[in-house]
Amino acid sequence: MTGKVKKVLLSSGISICLIILTAIALLAWYERTGRLRALIERRASDYTGVEIQMGAIHFSWPPAVDIEGFAVSTVEDEGAPLLTCQTLKLKSSLRNVLQRRLVSAELIAPKIDISSDAQGRLNLPELNKKSQSDTSFSAGTVRIVNGELNIDVPQAKVRLQGVHATFGKPAFSLGSENVLNLHVGQADISLTRKDADSIPIGLKSMESKFVFYQKPAATEVEADIYVSTTAQIPQVLLLSNVPMNLALAFDYTPQRDALENALLTLSMPSLSPIRVYGAIADVMSGNPSLNLSLSFEAPQVADLLEYTELFQRPIYKEVTALGALTVDGELKGYMNDVRIALRTRMKDGSFHWRRIRLEDINGEVPIVKTTKSIAVGPGAIDAGKGSISLRDASVELSGMHASLSADESHVSLDALSMNVSDIGKASMKGSYEYRTGELTGSVRMSDIPAGDALGFLSENVSRLPDNLSVAGTLTSECDYHAKLVPRLKHVSAHYDVALKDGEISLGEFISAAGLMARVKGYAESDAPDRKWKVDADGTAGNFEILVDTFYQSFAEAEFPFSLSGAYDIQTKRFEDANIALNLNGMGELSARGSAQFAPDRDISMQFRADNVDLEQTFKQVGQQVLSEFSSLFREAEMGGTATVAAAVQLRAENWTAGGVLDIDKGRLALREDVLSFNSLSAHMPFNVQSSRYASNAPVAFTDKDYGRIMLADLRMGPVRVPDLTLRAALKENALRVQRPPPINLFGGKLALGEFRGENMLGVHARIETSLAAEAVDIYEVCREFSLPKVTGNLNARFPAVTLTVDSLASEGAARVNAFGGSIDISSFGVEKPLSPVRTFKADLVFREIDLSEVTAALNFGAISGIMEGTLTGFELSQGQPAAFIADFGTVPRKGVSQRINFDAVQNITILGTGQGFQASIGRGLASFFEEFRYDKMGFYCTLKNDNFRMRGKVVQGGTEYFVKGVVLGPSINVINRNPGQTVSFKSMLERVNRVKKKQADGK
Repeated sequence: MTGKVKKVLLSSGISICLIILTAIALLAWYERTGRLRALIERRASDYTGVEIQMGAIHFSWPPAVDIEGFAVSTVEDEGAPLLTCQTLKLKSSLRNVLQRRLVSAELIAPKIDISSDAQGRLNLPELNKKSQSDTSFSAGTVRIVNGELNIDVPQAKVRLQGVHATFGKPAFSLGSENVLNLHVGQADISLTRKDADSIPIGLKSMESKFVFYQKPAATEVEADIYVSTTAQIPQVLLLSNVPMNLALAFDYTPQRDALENALLTLSMPSLSPIRVYGAIADVMSGNPSLNLSLSFEAPQVADLLEYTELFQRPIYKEVTALGALTVDGELKGYMNDVRIALRTRMKDGSFHWRRIRLEDINGEVPIVKTTKSIAVGPGAIDAGKGSISLRDASVELSGMHASLSADESHVSLDALSMNVSDIGKASMKGSYEYRTGELTGSVRMSDIPAGDALGFLSENVSRLPDNLSVAGTLTSECDYHAKLVPRLKHVSAHYDVALKDGEISLGEFISAAGLMARVKGYAESDAPDRKWKVDADGTAGNFEILVDTFYQSFAEAEFPFSLSGAYDIQTKRFEDANIALNLNGMGELSARGSAQFAPDRDISMQFRADNVDLEQTFKQVGQQVLSEFSSLFREAEMGGTATVAAAVQLRAENWTAGGVLDIDKGRLALREDVLSFNSLSAHMPFNVQSSRYASNAPVAFTDKDYGRIMLADLRMGPVRVPDLTLRAALKENALRVQRPPPINLFGGKLALGEFRGENMLGVHARIETSLAAEAVDIYEVCREFSLPKVTGNLNARFPAVTLTVDSLASEGAARVNAFGGSIDISSFGVEKPLSPVRTFKADLVFREIDLSEVTAALNFGAISGIMEGTLTGFELSQGQPAAFIADFGTVPRKGVSQRINFDAVQNITILGTGQGFQASIGRGLASFFEEFRYDKMGFYCTLKNDNFRMRGKVVQGGTEYFVKGVVLGPSINVINRNPGQTVSFKSMLERVNRVKKKQADGK
């Protein structure tokens, strides 16, 4: 090389270096003065149509530019910039610069904020035509490091953090495809709903790859996205950390701003791939138009529940479900007003949660969702069988068919029908309002066996007696209303229950058949699992009742009743109870107070019986019951009106009752004039208690404890009392009746002492009093009772008379002055005085009895003489002697003859031997002598269990005489030929009566 050339090259190099240094200096001067930055911002803004701002700009070699504080905003937006970036790094090479290409563009910590204005327009810029048509510039590979994206639009709020992305052509690619590799560390999405809480969705570890194929008419996009949730998604109810994989493919046509041939496949555990396919138009408009279809299937619902957050909550943890779930549908319309139509189908499903079990579930339910509304159904669900467990019982269900629907305001069970085992058919419908939480509907049940319903109540509400059984058919209707905010708070129901052909039995002694009943009422509760208020009215009737031997038919009767109060399910307590029962003409019963039935009975009630018609009550109930105790009531009559008011306390087995009994215009008439009165007026306070807890301490009575009983025209057999007023008290099971005034009785006087009763309601009840009679005319007594006419009088004094359930005992004696002598009566008593087969007992002593008066009165023949003796252990039952020991004998008295005629001899012979004289011999003697003289007459006899034995008291030479004749004159001996012989007392009396009849007939 010549020196000249070298000089030229040197000078050229120096010139170039000077130019470069001058350019660098000039560039540095421009950069320092900000003119370069302003030039670049202006030229970039002109090129892109957006506002671009830069901070510091740093140049390096190979050609590279680092821009700090890079920001992009739209011309119209005066608020926050659309894009801010901590550092923008642009790298190239000298050749790429000359070819208008960048090797790479890297955004460090970029932040993009996308929002919409009041009209819904996004703050995204529209590139000017120059930038859109200029395809000679290439950005190379674009990288984003630790970016952030925020989107705030009416439908949603999205925030992506930790965004790392690479976009560009893949290595060794000769085609037109570009690849976007995107990683998002955390995504927080909030879907907003009008007038409702937002729906938060959390995603993490989003890994995705997008492949873009640039074609002349469109851009094809394929994507593969892997993501897992980080938070609960209430709309879908997914658990955290549920992995999801999305495969996405579509064609984007810029000319139409549309996604076509779009296919999104979402894969997640327990579901077949969820496929969404179709087209989206107006993608960049901010309100794209959707025309998509979707479908997916859960082959086994049980697996799906494992990933569903709702069923992992403690309350639903026990839910098990089986079956296949299929969903298909479509999404159409603009994004701001999209219409989602789904069809869900269940096949061969089952469900079990707590006490509810359903099997063989099949159904189909359509769902339509828009931005303004949601409509579910009408759809149908069938279940072949199921059960509901209640305590120890299980209610089996079958043949269930349900029709349901819902919208944005409520869900409705349009119809539900089923068969309930051992109960009957059931149907129901209902509706639930979301906003108010109100639940309304109705339930109908028919063909319910009453016995099964009773078993349900006994096992689940309150234990009923084990020996109580019920039969018949029930029909039930119920309209209900409830408040569910957020749990069941208030429930009310109107119900109507009817019983047909009912039968009720309690043990072996109480039963009712043919019962017809109907109850209508209202129930409500603010705590359905604890306390209910009830108000019911109804009628019962058309039944026959049997209580032990009591029977009555109420086939034509109706008994209206009502019930109200508050029932506590947990304590089994009925508070503020009001009960009323109309007895169909017999009166009205009512009660109010509280009652607890378990675990221990605790009842505190005020009872009333008003306008009790004693005549009707006696005819329909009392007459038959009382006739079991005495036949006197079979033809009895009773009348008047009664009222009872009482306070009753019952705790466990201990009870007390206190109140007042009032009777007005009472009347009673027993047959045969045993007892009657034409007027009874009573005001009787009382206080009684359970006998097992009654105290043995003496009861103190005061004036206020006594009531008044006024009787008019009282008749007790022969006793006539025009007016009688008694003052009586019943307190703590003790009875007091103050001494009544003396009573005129058969020409004499009868005086009763104070009645003192103790333990009146117990098995050891006793009443003590005293009795005295003076100058009672025996003749009047005999005439009144149609007895043989006897003259005389009766005087008695019994200072102590004691009456118990088993006996009547007395202390003292009575004397009858009759038959020329006297009869002293002592040890008088009655065994089982309240029984129809009562037995009277007494000991009698006979003194100076004139036999002529006795035989004349008794038509026993004719005997004269004086007799004395005793009759001990005498018992009289059902009008006949049942037992005694008799010891009688004559005593000689000066001036009194001792004679006997043939008829008396005949009767004595029958008594002693059971046989009379032979007729021919007897009548032959009687033809010669009318009477015979005797020296002595006496006998000793016993009676027990119808075995009668009679022995003569005169024994001479080994011969036993009933009658021993005299030596001279007409005389006769009556000899006991069979000493010790026992005969039937009943048969013997029959023979005596036959003989007396023949004698009366003159035979």
